[in-house]
Amino acid sequence: MKKNASFGIDETGKIDSKVYLRTAVLVLMKAVNDLYGKEVMVNVEFKYGGAYYIKLGGIEATADVIKVISGKMRESVDAALPITRKKVSTKEAIETALSKNDFREAELLSYRISNETEIYCIGDYSTMFIGELFDSADKIRDFKLIRSEKGLLITGESLRFVEENDIKALSRKLFELQNVTEKWADYIGIDSVPDLNRAIADGTINDVVLMQEAFYEKKMGDAAHEIVYNKKKFVLLAGPSSSGKTTTSYRLAIQLRALGREPLIISADDYFFGIDKRPLLPDGTPDLESIRAVDTELFNSDMIKLLNGEEIELPTFNFKKSQREYHGKKISLGERTVLIIEGIHCLNPEFSVKIPDESKFFVYISALTPLCIDDHNPMATSDCRLLRRIIRDNRTRGYSAEDTLSKWSDVRKGETENIFPYQDNADYIFNSALVYELAVLKLFAAPLLFGIGEASPQYGEARRLLRCLELVLPMSTEIIPKTSVIREFIGGSCIDVT
Repeated sequence: MKKNASFGIDETGKIDSKVYLRTAVLVLMKAVNDLYGKEVMVNVEFKYGGAYYIKLGGIEATADVIKVISGKMRESVDAALPITRKKVSTKEAIETALSKNDFREAELLSYRISNETEIYCIGDYSTMFIGELFDSADKIRDFKLIRSEKGLLITGESLRFVEENDIKALSRKLFELQNVTEKWADYIGIDSVPDLNRAIADGTINDVVLMQEAFYEKKMGDAAHEIVYNKKKFVLLAGPSSSGKTTTSYRLAIQLRALGREPLIISADDYFFGIDKRPLLPDGTPDLESIRAVDTELFNSDMIKLLNGEEIELPTFNFKKSQREYHGKKISLGERTVLIIEGIHCLNPEFSVKIPDESKFFVYISALTPLCIDDHNPMATSDCRLLRRIIRDNRTRGYSAEDTLSKWSDVRKGETENIFPYQDNADYIFNSALVYELAVLKLFAAPLLFGIGEASPQYGEARRLLRCLELVLPMSTEIIPKTSVIREFIGGSCIDVT
C-alpha cells in the first residue's frame, strides 16, 4: 500500500488504526505526566475493536479525570506538537524510563543486545514504542476518551468507534475473556515480556509451561462437562486463522471420551460446493470465505438424518480437484456419540439453521494474548496469530514469510466478514494464546522474517514484527508437551494437524 507524505495515511486518505492508536497513547501519556507526574502510569491492556483499553495506575479513571486528561491532550493536538523519533543509547533509554518510574520498560530494555534504542519524543516527554507513529499530534484531532469498566477506551472518529453505545456492538464475551486471561496471567506473574524474560533467565519457565497447559486443559474439561451435562449432540466450533482449531477439537474430543462419550470430528470444508457452483469474487476467482461456498442445504439434511437415527455417508472435499467426493465413510449417531464440526461458519446461524437449538453447542476459539510488551506497548492478538501462520505456512506448505504477509490482509478481511460477527453466539469460548509462546515463536519466525529484503512491499511489516521479537528471550521447545496447541504450528505434535 502506497503512503503519502504523512506516515500512517495511505493515498486514499485511509488511516492506519495502529499508527493512530499508538500516537494517541503517546499524547495521552504526555498529558497524564503533565497533570500527575510520574506517580500515575498509563497501562495499555489490549486492543478492543477500534480502540485501546487502558487503565490508569495510581488514580481512578472517573468521568471528571477523563475530562481533565482529554482537555490536556487537546492542548497538544491544537498546538500541533511535533512527534520526532531519535536514536539514543540503550543506557540512556533505561535511565529515562527509570526517571518516569517506568520500571517495566527499563527492565525490558535491559534485555536488549543493541547499544542503541529508538524513542519517540513529544515536547519534553519521550518513551519507546514498537511501530510507527504520526509526526504530529494534530493527526489525532478527532480522538475520543470513553470511560469503560475500570478504565477507559481511547479511539477516534476516523476509526469508526465514536459513541459509548458502540461498545455494546463489540463482543462482551471476548472482553470478559480477555480480562479473565489477564487476571490469570497476573496471578502467575507472567503478564509482560519482562516477566517472561525473567522466567526464562532464572529457569522457572518450565513451571510456567506446566501451569499454562494445566489451565488450558481445565478449560477443556469444563467445556466437555457442560456438553455432556446438557446432552448436546453437535458441537459447532469456529475461530479465526491460526487460533488452534484442530488441536482444540482433538483435545476436546479426548475430554469427551474421558466422560464416556464417543466423539467424531468432521470438517465443514467437506461440504464445500464444487468449483462449478462456488460464488466468485469481483476479480472472477472463487470466494472460499463466503458461506455461499458451502452446501448448507446438504449439511443440514445430513445432520437431521443423523438426529433421526439414520446412517449417512460423509463427503470428503478434494481440494486438488475442487470437487466433493464420497469414499464410503458412513456414520450414525449412537446414544453416546457427539459430533464435533469445525469450520469458519460454524457460529453463523445460517450454517446449522435446521438443527434444533437444544442439540447444538457453539464453541469459539480465540487467541487473546495476555502478554504485553511493556505498560504502553500491547502485543496484538492478530500479531501472535500471524506469527503462528508464518511458521506453519512455511513448515507445511513451503510458503515464505513474504507470501504469508502478502495474503494476511485478505485473511483478516474474511475473518471480519464471516467469523467475528458471530463470536458472541458461542456457548463457550476457548483462549488458545499461551503466555510463553512468543519465546517459542521467535525461534522459528525471526529467521523467516529476516529473509524479507528491503525491496519487498512486506519489508516494513517484517521489521515491525522483528522489533517485537528482538525484545523476547528465546526458550527451548523441549519442555513443551506434544499435545500443546503451539505444536500445531512449530511441529512435533502427537495430534494429526495436517
